[in-house]
Amino acid sequence: RRSSDLPSPSVSNAEQEGPESVGIGANFQPTEFGDMVVTSLVRGGAAERSGLVEPGDRVLEVDRVFLAGCRKPFAALKTLVQGREGTSVRLKLLKLNGSTTHVEIIRTRFTE
Repeated sequence: RRSSDLPSPSVSNAEQEGPESVGIGANFQPTEFGDMVVTSLVRGGAAERSGLVEPGDRVLEVDRVFLAGCRKPFAALKTLVQGREGTSVRLKLLKLNGSTTHVEIIRTRFTE
């Protein structure tokens, strides 16, 4: 699947997808090339607790959906990363040192 095949969410970035929709506690921003980069981690969030996601990581895939070349990478990423609490999401990340890694994170609720 390609991320361009996914429907764009109709909610703003600040809104939740639904009462049971949670994320991984990471903030993302697109680069000028359309890549999504982790800009920060939410303290106590699942991404921070994993110890495997760091600011500067580029998200290449989410659950085997390739994000590069997507027309709306943030909308696609948000749709893929958010889900039901307790379910897992698998990210393929390009680390700052040039290596790639797969990370599986369990979606959890968190408070800032």
